[in-house]
Amino acid sequence: MSGWGYKLTSMDPTNHTPNGAATLDAEVVEAVVGVRSAYADLLAAIPRDSDGAIGVERALGVSKKLAWQVYRAATSDNPLSSGARVPGRAAARQVVAAAQRVGIDDALAERINEATERFFATVDAHADDRSSFDLMVRSVTGEGIEGHDAELKRTAYRVNRELVGRCCDVDVYTLLVAPSSTPGHMDMCSLRGLHGLRRLRPDVPLVISRHRFDQGEGNVRAREPVFDEAVEGGPLGLVAEFSTEPMPEISAHTGQDGYTRFVARADRLGTSSAVSCYLADVSRGLPIRTPDGSAAIGHIHEIGTPARVLYQDMLIDRRLLSESEFGVVSPELRVLSRRLDTTAWPGDDRGVLLPTEERLVRAGRGAGALSTTELPQYPGMVERTAQRLGVDLDDMVLFRVRVEHPVLYSVVWVRLDLDGRVG
Repeated sequence: MSGWGYKLTSMDPTNHTPNGAATLDAEVVEAVVGVRSAYADLLAAIPRDSDGAIGVERALGVSKKLAWQVYRAATSDNPLSSGARVPGRAAARQVVAAAQRVGIDDALAERINEATERFFATVDAHADDRSSFDLMVRSVTGEGIEGHDAELKRTAYRVNRELVGRCCDVDVYTLLVAPSSTPGHMDMCSLRGLHGLRRLRPDVPLVISRHRFDQGEGNVRAREPVFDEAVEGGPLGLVAEFSTEPMPEISAHTGQDGYTRFVARADRLGTSSAVSCYLADVSRGLPIRTPDGSAAIGHIHEIGTPARVLYQDMLIDRRLLSESEFGVVSPELRVLSRRLDTTAWPGDDRGVLLPTEERLVRAGRGAGALSTTELPQYPGMVERTAQRLGVDLDDMVLFRVRVEHPVLYSVVWVRLDLDGRVG
């Protein structure tokens, strides 16, 4: 994908890497700096035949992983970052024993042991466990936090899929927005579905979709299926040529909250229960200005099934963007820990924003911008939907959010402000 990118972070955007010393207890800072200094002296004392971690590995005869930990703990540009690199207690004893075999003196060995014990005593006093301590250090230094968060989300995916008893490979939620025939109004199409949805526990419903169009609290708009051909067992709106065939029976349930839930019937577990199902519906003639007078397009998706990856795309007709007259648009992205009680844009409410970083990119125009590694048929599915709607993808700008292992029940919210661009 090409184009510019936007990042979401709960940190102050003017201070992406906060001052760790100001947010960690002084005892923590002292212990981390102390153990870093001890490891730096160890590196200076051992006979290395090459730079970097490989020199430590050869000199001490330890594993590559342990050699890398020792080297990074001693040489991190930010001293606080060393705290997330320090080897565990047993591994640290192994390092000291190996260093003594190659000739470091007893005084240095004792200094390393003392610094290591002081470090782990500090970990025990200030964190639930080593993992929590590493997160504290990484979050205030910024070093390695994205990789750390990615691993946490992978772990959460594995745990959640077993707890809730279902999972999928790809979660797709695409919004196509074009001007309607009435000035000041727009048509909004929702294409959504799950690829490889399967059950891991009996009696767990396979919920394909939970969805509604909402232009303000209590203002739920009517929808009509994009594909109105009847499919045996399937609901109207099914994008049949891209869904599982034969399709299991799917029932629709609309609650008082305006949400319609589509549930697929399944009698087996695991991959034999897997189903891929996509639905497309459209709400026509929506006022571009909401009841409160603002002009914005919101794309909101709550993660209801553990997924390996989410693609949340928004395709907007260039006529709505008016970029030639008013400049390039810059949509905003928020990922929330829960859905708000109202549909108001959450802004800077730190109480609901997740601290993980996700990206929103402008991916270009046309079907060629829609490619996905995990779902090769996706561009054809969007193109088929656009053809039925009578819109030209070459006239639509794609904004994409791709999230690996999205957090279960979090809310991914993209907002495109059109104030000043429309009447």
